[in-house]
Amino acid sequence: MPPNEMALLLLRKAAQDEFTVRKLIDDPESPDEIIGFHAQQTVEKLLKAFLGASCIPYRKTHSLLELIDVILDHGFPLPKEFEVVRV
Repeated sequence: MPPNEMALLLLRKAAQDEFTVRKLIDDPESPDEIIGFHAQQTVEKLLKAFLGASCIPYRKTHSLLELIDVILDHGFPLPKEFEVVRV
């Protein structure tokens, strides 16, 4: 699949995960783990869509830190809100 098609697919999938988070977040019976999972998936897919659209290869991973590092390693700045404190 061409990089831009994959990026668009990932953006659509990220939107589905975001939809799920928005539906569940206000329901007190929604398990935190499920909300957290879909929030993580949203961010992961957005990062991978950016990498794919930029033709930057990345390893198959679910690590947000690793994906962010790949973006930074290729000279793309991230918003201050994305700064990560590493322990």
